[in-house]
Amino acid sequence: MYRLLLTLALLVAATGSLAAPPVSGLYSDRTRDAHGLDLQVVGDRLVGILLTFTDDGQPYWYLVDGTWEGDSGTLEIIELRYQANATPPTTIVGRFPGARMQRVADNAACGNGAPRPGPGALFDLAFQIDGESLNWCLEPIVPNGTAPVSALSGSWHAGEADSGWGLINYFFGPPAAQQVFQSLYVYDAFGLPRWAYAFGAADDTDFELNFLFPRGYCRSCPVTPLQPADGGSAHIRLVTPRTDVTSNRIALNLTYPFGAGGLFTRSDRPLSPITIADRPALVAASREGLLHGKALSPNGAQFLAIPFAAPPVGALRWRAPQAPAARTMPRDATAVGSACPQRATSEGQFPSTFTLLSEDCLQLNVWTPELNRNARRPVMVWFHGGGLTQGSAAELKPDRTLLYDGAKLADDGVVVVSANYRLGPLGFMAMNEFAGESPDHPTAGNYGLLDQIAALHWVQANIAEFGGDPNRVTIFGESAGGLSVCSLMASPLASGLFQRAIMQSGGCRRQLPALNSAPAGLESAFAQGARVIGLAGCSDASDRRECMRAVSWQRLIEVTQPTVGFGRQGEDFLHAVDQYALLEAPGLAIASGRAARVPLIVGINNDEMTTLLPVSSRPATTEAYEATIRQLFPTINAQVLAQYPAAAYPEPWYAYADLLDDLQFACPARAYSANHAATGNPVWRYVYTHVFAGPNAALGAFHGADIAFVFGTLTNPTTQQADLTAQIQRQWTRFAATGDPNGGTDPVWPKRLADDDQALELDTERRGVLRNYRQTYCDFWSRFVVF
Repeated sequence: MYRLLLTLALLVAATGSLAAPPVSGLYSDRTRDAHGLDLQVVGDRLVGILLTFTDDGQPYWYLVDGTWEGDSGTLEIIELRYQANATPPTTIVGRFPGARMQRVADNAACGNGAPRPGPGALFDLAFQIDGESLNWCLEPIVPNGTAPVSALSGSWHAGEADSGWGLINYFFGPPAAQQVFQSLYVYDAFGLPRWAYAFGAADDTDFELNFLFPRGYCRSCPVTPLQPADGGSAHIRLVTPRTDVTSNRIALNLTYPFGAGGLFTRSDRPLSPITIADRPALVAASREGLLHGKALSPNGAQFLAIPFAAPPVGALRWRAPQAPAARTMPRDATAVGSACPQRATSEGQFPSTFTLLSEDCLQLNVWTPELNRNARRPVMVWFHGGGLTQGSAAELKPDRTLLYDGAKLADDGVVVVSANYRLGPLGFMAMNEFAGESPDHPTAGNYGLLDQIAALHWVQANIAEFGGDPNRVTIFGESAGGLSVCSLMASPLASGLFQRAIMQSGGCRRQLPALNSAPAGLESAFAQGARVIGLAGCSDASDRRECMRAVSWQRLIEVTQPTVGFGRQGEDFLHAVDQYALLEAPGLAIASGRAARVPLIVGINNDEMTTLLPVSSRPATTEAYEATIRQLFPTINAQVLAQYPAAAYPEPWYAYADLLDDLQFACPARAYSANHAATGNPVWRYVYTHVFAGPNAALGAFHGADIAFVFGTLTNPTTQQADLTAQIQRQWTRFAATGDPNGGTDPVWPKRLADDDQALELDTERRGVLRNYRQTYCDFWSRFVVF
């Protein structure tokens, strides 16, 4: 062991000022090998084990407990015995207070003053045991490391139900050559405290180590070589330094080799940390394992592509999301992850790109202004748009930066999360063959909605590790993300997982396909599933489920051509009233007051349809426009044309876009915001009206234009645009923090009341209050449509 410890000593660097307390680690006397302290430091508290040997050289340990102040610490040394059948099984047989540990600068002031090259951090330990006065010079031999895996360094135990032993481990060395040193503290058959050690490579934290019990020499005996003896093995699995998990395990099979020590076994016990080292920089601990992120200025951090559910592949395709697997090494969370399967080319006006498309896509990103588990900052969880068929939290702009980058919002003091969810046929198609296949999903469809709920559960379980407050969660999303926000408000499965909501250009549908058990005909939501089974070539398969799960996702996208709709060719995919995730259409839940009773911001853009309407659906002439209206509204076309005359617009297709704006966005938002307010919930409305200069000016305040202001990702913004960005971000993050967007010197934002429709205008020039936005047009449509 002497050679081992001397080798380890070469890895230790000199650290700290004289006033700084020691760090957690194994400290050995410079002249008496294997005599020392196995020390755990928690703030100014010093706890751990004093290592030594009995008069006949058998390993022996004492508890130590004390505090550090200035450049020295005071310790009490405690001697224990163990009797398995006693209550409690551990008894104190001796107390030796008054031990003093002091940081010193040189050999001459340390212990017996024996010179030896090595680390500059030296500690003089003076103490008494059984009337014997001793003075050791301690040097750190096995320190805490700085690599991500060293977050698992610390003391571990199986709890009061399995007392009589403990484990202290240290991970150190460079990440490419990580090492682990384990100290095991047990009692022999006579109840005497014994200790063993193990050492090895740590390229994984699920390992089997062989433990050695050393035989040495007593505290006052002449120095003799240590004689390690094989004590047996232990299988150890360490995942995360958290107490709320069962994934940390140990299985012991040891025999004390010196005398009648007896067999010491523990078969597959859970391990919980007692004392844990401070996290290394940029390391967070999820329930599934450690994560290593990237620094954000000035004190923040970014973690990308964190799995929140198991990859939905193979037998898990068209299943409710399953818990993610535990990881036995830190995950590098610095690179952009995968987008869920979708068309390679976006249907939107402004195409995006992805690093990778993969079914292994149930991942989320986290941005935090402060990686502090005690910070408890408000949390904002973003769900992207794309018609439930495209888009991603991993979506990239042409410059290869994230479209939904939460760093700027995090600068305003919130923890930001963006999450993927399954799309198109893999996320929102219901097939009769899959209904009730497993207990965790008694119906079918809505897999993407269940993914979003799984992401919110992950946030509840983990966000405190990133400095977030799980009791102040705001969900927000744009377009299909806004649609999802309303569905989450209506879903009983999402109840209690968030406290506020923001819908940007979303909607609360009052009608959705339904799954029902009516015997007459094919259930409406299954009709699409049956059609796609046929397109995929599985209609005649003996096992349709097996056949569909064998079809590549590329083939599914090819045969369905998932679309955002609005006149485009292909299959569109929707939420379904499945009597599980959704008991009713979200618009009905809002209107009845059965939706989540949370503060809500509702917003739309002034010209949503200019980018949503495909060129092929834009009537180029007045005659074509009027023909389109006569075809769509055969009984009321005259009234519609009178309300939206082509002559009132620069081009006829703008009249058509304006009409669809009202039907799809303005009037529904007016209605469901009033309904939510009418049931006693705080509601604020906005209308984004800013028009970009240049070629995009013809598109007006188009669909999605507000996103860059929310996330602060505009390229080369003007002074006015930067000012509007700052205002929007303050209002969004203030709402996340308090449930009210108002404050500071920002424009006063009045509540939207059930009988008073007020909305804040978001523009670089106009930021006042709009009253009764599009009321005349919505009053017209309300004669024919229930919003």
